[in-house]
Amino acid sequence: MSQSTPPRVCRFSLTWRVIALSSLLLLSLVVLFSWLGHANLTRQFESSRAEHNQRQHREIQLALERSEESLGQLASMVASVRGLGEALQTRRPASLETALEAQWPTLQLDAGIDEILAFDSDANQQAAWGEGQALNQRPVQQWVRQVLQTEMPLSALRCSSDCRQYAAMPVLVEGESVGAVILSRSLADVTRQAQQVSGSDVALLVVGNQSGVELPEERLIDAWGGTILALTRQEEYLPLLKRAARASTIEELLDQPLRLSHRGDDIELSAIRMDEDSDRRSIGYFLLASDITPQIKAIGHDTRTLVVVGLGGWLIAELLLLVILLSPMARLRRLAGVLPSLARGGFAEARATIPRPRRLLANEIDVVEGATLALAGQLETLEQEVSARGELLAERVKELARERDFIGSLLDTAR
Repeated sequence: MSQSTPPRVCRFSLTWRVIALSSLLLLSLVVLFSWLGHANLTRQFESSRAEHNQRQHREIQLALERSEESLGQLASMVASVRGLGEALQTRRPASLETALEAQWPTLQLDAGIDEILAFDSDANQQAAWGEGQALNQRPVQQWVRQVLQTEMPLSALRCSSDCRQYAAMPVLVEGESVGAVILSRSLADVTRQAQQVSGSDVALLVVGNQSGVELPEERLIDAWGGTILALTRQEEYLPLLKRAARASTIEELLDQPLRLSHRGDDIELSAIRMDEDSDRRSIGYFLLASDITPQIKAIGHDTRTLVVVGLGGWLIAELLLLVILLSPMARLRRLAGVLPSLARGGFAEARATIPRPRRLLANEIDVVEGATLALAGQLETLEQEVSARGELLAERVKELARERDFIGSLLDTAR
């Protein structure tokens, strides 16, 4: 019987091939789902931030409108003070001071009024209370003439060394305008309200003509061409604003909030532009800095959780698959080791190694083991038959040899 070539030993078994391919598939799914989860969380965060910024803008605009409305009501109240119209009509400054002297402390302390101006019908100033805005870059005469001509109130917003709201109201006597009063109030209350509502650091930026305004040099923002008039937490907030000025223009900041990393925190900076007059020389902006570090950390934590859960699921799935494959693959390896021995006549070894097939719940490996045992029995029977036929043939050859020798001896002795 010819010697067959021994089978080559498999260095990378079928079990590990299945594990490797399934691991590659599962890891790809883990990466995909983690990326999709992170993208979805980021998209939700961006949407919530956009809604938050829009809500902040509406609340600040509403605060400005309420402040303007309340200032107009105060101006209307001042214009209707008893004796004010007669004093303006007769142009007696002493009577004007007497009419408003009792009202001024209450307006200044309770309502936050910074200045009151009184004008006659010729738009000439007759009296003043409080402190006027620096540089006096206000078209007061234009406002008074417009109010006297239209007999309608007027509101305006001016920023120089500070930002103030103005309300001009006509003073009527028997239905005719005899003068006008102008009240001004700082935006300090609006700034505090914006900080309380938004929970963010707030700064008041004025861009434009600032000549003559005495402010600290450190509050100048050269990149934006403006000055910070007021801000919360100056030591923390001012360096951030200067970094933002180098990274973005104020126009870009109006359209899209800017995100910066500042001292280990993630900060989102947005800007809100105030309404401006046609002849304004400077423009005011509210700058809001929101700490979004908790939201960013939450997104990172959720993403890491997705990755850990995905990797844990992959590991459990691979271990389960390995447990499922270990027994069947061990039986296949046993069959692979037995089959070469059949070629060498190891029938007893095959019967001893392979168990008898099970009757119930048989699978494909049981069928292969049964076929192998049947093959071993058939090969053993064939080998026995071949051996028997070989022995018989050998006997026949010996008999033929004896007959040949006998015939040869007869031929040799015959004449």
